[in-house]
Amino acid sequence: MKNRIIFFQNQEGFSLVEIIITITIASALFAMMFAYFNTSVYESSQPVTQLNRTFNLTRTAERITEHYRQDTSADLKIIKDNLAKKPGRYGKGYSVVTSEFVKFVKGNDTPAKKKDPKNVLKIQIRQDDTNETITLLFTKQ
Repeated sequence: MKNRIIFFQNQEGFSLVEIIITITIASALFAMMFAYFNTSVYESSQPVTQLNRTFNLTRTAERITEHYRQDTSADLKIIKDNLAKKPGRYGKGYSVVTSEFVKFVKGNDTPAKKKDPKNVLKIQIRQDDTNETITLLFTKQ
């Protein structure tokens, strides 16, 4: 009997409690790592998509500006009418929020009345997916 007690006391290895605690801790760490990496993989494309949408909105604003620069002495009403009749002419994925003639009073813009000169055109375009907006001001020279 004495040999048996010594045999059990000298046995090397882990007890059942130690194994259960190790498996529990490893499972918790794996769950946290899986949640982190899963989120990182799925959300990694969002900044690129956002950047592309912003770039498309900026490119649309540049196309409108380029149309204006072709003949700065032309009537601004042509640009306003183009945005009203053919909004897709300058790009896709945007909508025109504001396209009106304005005047500035004490630093604030207000819609121009019929008797006011139509020499400042305010155009505000919005990206359809992100609701980002760009405001453009054109003046007749």
